[in-house]
Amino acid sequence: MTDANISVKSSDPSINHHLSRYYRLFKSNQPFTLSQLFDTYRQMKPTLHRLLDNEKTDVSVLNYALSRLPLAVIKVKRIILVQKISDIPVDISTLDIVSAPNRRRRTYLDRINGILYFVITSDSDIDDLLNNLIAVWIERQKLSHLDTNRLGLILNQEKHSLLGIDDENEWHKLKQLFLPEWKENFNLFAQYADVVLQLHSYSQTAYSDSSALWWKKACESSLIFQFNQTPVYFISSNLHSIVNLIAGYVDRIQDRIIAHIEKKYPDLYTHWLEIKSGANDLRVIDFLYYISSFYYADFPDEARARDDYEASLGIKKIDLQTPVPCRIQFIPVSSLATSPHLDQHLKSDDSNILAQSKAYIFNIEYPLGYTAYYLIHQILASLEKPQGIYIIGKAAILTGNIGDMQLPSIVFDERSNNIIRFDNIFNRYFPFETFKGSIYRDEKAITVYGTFLENMNQLQNYITSGFNIIEMESAPYLLGIHTHRSSPEHFPQNEIVRMDNLPFDLGIINYASDNPLTLTLGDRPMLISGVVPTYLASLTVLKRIIDLESEEKSFPPPPAPNP
Repeated sequence: MTDANISVKSSDPSINHHLSRYYRLFKSNQPFTLSQLFDTYRQMKPTLHRLLDNEKTDVSVLNYALSRLPLAVIKVKRIILVQKISDIPVDISTLDIVSAPNRRRRTYLDRINGILYFVITSDSDIDDLLNNLIAVWIERQKLSHLDTNRLGLILNQEKHSLLGIDDENEWHKLKQLFLPEWKENFNLFAQYADVVLQLHSYSQTAYSDSSALWWKKACESSLIFQFNQTPVYFISSNLHSIVNLIAGYVDRIQDRIIAHIEKKYPDLYTHWLEIKSGANDLRVIDFLYYISSFYYADFPDEARARDDYEASLGIKKIDLQTPVPCRIQFIPVSSLATSPHLDQHLKSDDSNILAQSKAYIFNIEYPLGYTAYYLIHQILASLEKPQGIYIIGKAAILTGNIGDMQLPSIVFDERSNNIIRFDNIFNRYFPFETFKGSIYRDEKAITVYGTFLENMNQLQNYITSGFNIIEMESAPYLLGIHTHRSSPEHFPQNEIVRMDNLPFDLGIINYASDNPLTLTLGDRPMLISGVVPTYLASLTVLKRIIDLESEEKSFPPPPAPNP
């Protein structure tokens, strides 16, 4: 495919109108009410909000949005976004730290004054936060017709049909969102009132400052070695799969884990029985990795014992406590030879070579959207010996199934309108097969503004243009690499960006978490269905590092650039 064959239109006009509307409001630094954006949000018709114009309560969209916001949002009358913690005008030690189940963001609650402070680290935070809030408030507004009588029937007799909910499972899902005191919290949720928002003194340089502080503290925490003198493999993923595959602590305690889920988690134990009987082809070890998180949550002492064991292998975990909420891991490559419980798929005949390696794996907890751009820019400015950059992430798929592996070679970025073409090493190096789903190579991906900023017109346009992956981090990482190498002062706009012949390995593996046309994460989270692709991707990255360290580079050469 030549560059002339790559074409795509940017976001639907209604999405662009909504975006420009709220950025004007935010960048004025003046307070405004959330309801001022309801009209442009409705005109956009986001695919994630299926019952937007229906009087029925949209449980799916609430399930999605409230899992990405702290429940405290329904208790406040004012929300302030800040780019620096120092911009919070009160002593933060007097505030409560609150969090969302499925989104990492520094958030502080002022209970006395009813204010919630969100610390943002890129414009992606603005897009994500605002549209999740709008979705929740529109669903709250639907309940404003409830009088005391009907609300009492819902709370005390659970007459969920008054909300247009006929399915018991949907009702159960809705109640779960308001735990632990679901009646009290739902009653508060039903008391609709507008909320005031404000962005404190917006500045693009503040994002760079936050990432610079994060990187400075990362370097200070890495006293075991000097970044600028050490070969480093950078990975952006999660904080469990890479270290689980290397340390394998679950091997030591698997009997205790299984005994615990048998007592407390019968549904998970049923999965275990299916695996033992051969009715479920999930790898035993992958299942153990998954259920171990429940075990560690119930037994914090065991989690500390795991951390101690991993530390004995030289693995260091750090929460930097900066505005950027990305924890990090330093992992010596030599641990791939010295760990007695290394995953069997990573066993190497060259363990002596690996044991002598001076290289480190630097794994970070994947950031949200354009925060990735600022972080990778800081990292590459300091690393003299990057050996590889590997990105593992979830993505939506337009044609395919949940759990499918997606290996892009072309990425379109909605925010900058750039088309990026790059040599993804995993398109020609993928040593494992998947027994669940498919592996799609040389895919075309879209990096979108945010999950709510998608509608049917836009998605159909992307399908027509041959794009199949919808995600948020690939373009920021790629453009961060590109600008570092070409011109740090020039950020491309409306360009075709070519990234060939890099002096280090570069690979992106996405796995399908949902399909916005049929089944979203609001309908059903990945849970156990994400285990296989997560660990397959992590195994592939670690196997690549092992082969590079062992100098087993018998791989096809990169494709010749098109004329």
